[in-house]
Amino acid sequence: MKKGKCYRAVTDFTRAIGRDPNFAEAYYNRGYTWYVMNDYNRAIDDFTRVIELEPNNVYAYIERGTV
Repeated sequence: MKKGKCYRAVTDFTRAIGRDPNFAEAYYNRGYTWYVMNDYNRAIDDFTRVIELEPNNVYAYIERGTV
């Protein structure tokens, strides 16, 4: 994603989530990628999932609030 390849990043994070549906970091990173791509509804969904998996993840709350 850092190289501007957002669609590839979403694909990679989605693949990681498919392998482990409880992989909170993949949801977080995909949510941030959606945010960068201005797809706010998907970003909120992913940050919400991070919060469900890791209720103490302060960064997920911050990012969801930012979106």
